[in-house]
Amino acid sequence: MMKKILRILLYYAACDIFSLFICLTLAASGSIPMRILCTLLTTGVLASLMLNLGINLAKEDKPDGIGSAFSMAALYKQGVCIIPEVSWIILLVNHFREGDYYRLHKLINGWFLPLFNIMDSGISSAPLTGFQLFLMLLLAEVPGWLLMGGYLWAAKK
Repeated sequence: MMKKILRILLYYAACDIFSLFICLTLAASGSIPMRILCTLLTTGVLASLMLNLGINLAKEDKPDGIGSAFSMAALYKQGVCIIPEVSWIILLVNHFREGDYYRLHKLINGWFLPLFNIMDSGISSAPLTGFQLFLMLLLAEVPGWLLMGGYLWAAKK
């Protein structure tokens, strides 16, 4: 089990680096329309890769019922979300201390780098609003929900 969780984390890191490459390649202009396009592209990459990983994990596990499939999918979801969630917690603490962790948070969650730059392109999390911080928490959960959806879809078949 730990090998699969480690594999999921490494897969997530590799996909994050791939999405950062897309963002940094296309968002050189820094204009809002280009950032929106980059967000759509990286979200599409995120969706396809995480759904594919969930489908492959379900094929490997071959769960015998929907209950076991759901529990395995939930475990894998938490495995993939641990890094973005910890990053968000650090960002939240840093927000109240007016530190500059925000730039690292954007890199750790590279899927949504252009969207984060639309919210605030600075390095400090101090100017972020409560709604923006809440939105970032929701975005931290997106890779896990996609993986979970792919797993449950493949297990249902």
